[in-house]
Amino acid sequence: MVTWKYILVVLVALQGCQSSKTASQQQNSSSNIDQSDMKKALVVANGEQKPCPYLLYLEDEELLLDPINLDDSFKINGQKTWVAYTTLRMMSRCPDTMPIRIESIKKREEN
Repeated sequence: MVTWKYILVVLVALQGCQSSKTASQQQNSSSNIDQSDMKKALVVANGEQKPCPYLLYLEDEELLLDPINLDDSFKINGQKTWVAYTTLRMMSRCPDTMPIRIESIKKREEN
């Protein structure tokens, strides 16, 4: 009986080690985003709408994105940005938007 418990504990511990490696690999890969993967976006304040107060408008695709992890330093209405993102498989929090997780974002200085 004790042997089975020991084997179970070892298996759970090994599984946990593999999970942390995967998370660190994902963090490293997001820092290596190529400029060609970045898209022009404009930060749009959505008023006091609680579910999604700020949206990203993709200028070239005329698409509204609902970022779940927009940093406070980018929460400026009209802020021009370059953004790389991953779409999320969840319901939209606001109508006519697509939920995303921002992988990389930086301010855009051009007009």
